[in-house]
Amino acid sequence: MNATKTLGMGFRVCFVLGTAAAVAAEPVWTQRFPVANPGERSYHKMVYDDVRQMTLLWGDGWRIDDWTWGWDGRNWTVLATTGPACRWRHALAYDSNRGVTVLFGGSSLSQFDPETWEWDGSMWTMRAVTGPPPRIFSAMAHDSARGVVVLFGGVDSSYADLGDTWEWDGNTWTERAIQGPSPRHKHAMAYDEARARVVLFGPDDQTWEYNGTVWEQRFPAAHPSPRVRFDMAYDSARQVVVLFGGFDGITYFDDLWEWDGTNWTRRPIANGPPGRDRHAMAYDSARDMLVLYGGFSEATFVLRDTWEYGPVFVGDFDGDGDVDLTDFFILQLCFGGSNNPPAPTCPPGSNADLDGDCDVDLADFLIFQQNFTGAL
Repeated sequence: MNATKTLGMGFRVCFVLGTAAAVAAEPVWTQRFPVANPGERSYHKMVYDDVRQMTLLWGDGWRIDDWTWGWDGRNWTVLATTGPACRWRHALAYDSNRGVTVLFGGSSLSQFDPETWEWDGSMWTMRAVTGPPPRIFSAMAHDSARGVVVLFGGVDSSYADLGDTWEWDGNTWTERAIQGPSPRHKHAMAYDEARARVVLFGPDDQTWEYNGTVWEQRFPAAHPSPRVRFDMAYDSARQVVVLFGGFDGITYFDDLWEWDGTNWTRRPIANGPPGRDRHAMAYDSARDMLVLYGGFSEATFVLRDTWEYGPVFVGDFDGDGDVDLTDFFILQLCFGGSNNPPAPTCPPGSNADLDGDCDVDLADFLIFQQNFTGAL
């Protein structure tokens, strides 16, 4: 279908709607600059709510607030200002079977919390005060094949490492009497949907998988180095678990690794987030984007930046997963003509030079036209 619209600069544009936009061959990091954001944060957690198509952020070890934030790919929005008492070092997972986000444990100031809470998209509800012993620095992931949230490890109120496995079915916590990884904390977990395995890594260099019956240690040829306070998320489009960042006592890592069920592969990524720990990540399956927010770095301490890792659509200047009229207006602001630099009105971070010849001219407009999808 064609759509004709007269816009500024004398262009009368005929866009071909419904065609697929060209996509970068490999995922890349892109920093986003929303008008509002959750502020400097560390020790927060994030999940992706696929019912509401929103990345959810909760918790903080810096600001100590209990606000719930959502990211839709363009803006951060406050979703709630009430709910669980402010805390940090908690665990968070999204139950895709029931469409709720599950929160467990953590600490508020000096208190270790035993509570289990759920967010249904509009409000938080406390669901249980019994179950796993209170703890911090545990990890959780949702096993969608079995319909349970899996929790492993952490540190109890006497600061002893834990090595127990628990499952939450939406009503009850059940401890699984199985052997697995040694007691540990500051590890991370993600659920591999394609292989129906919970994947655990850290803080040592061990990789473990849990199939609902047993834990199995895997022995890949390569793997990330030992680290703490990193994060992982599952990329369902490419069927890999993605790991970024962390700290080993000396180095704040800026490396990105992917686990495909057999091996860890380090991705040669340029122009990504600075090295950090205490950040949070979630995978936006509607847009095929890994979202990262905040953390702590040696250079700038507590961070408030938003990054996305995923495909880049040629002409998608606002990074919302389509090439539409909003992107055309950005192209219009950058248009400087042949052999001229981009116009000074070009928004910061907008690379409208689509053919790479150091100007924004009619040739770039024609490339943009070929990739126009309309709002998706």
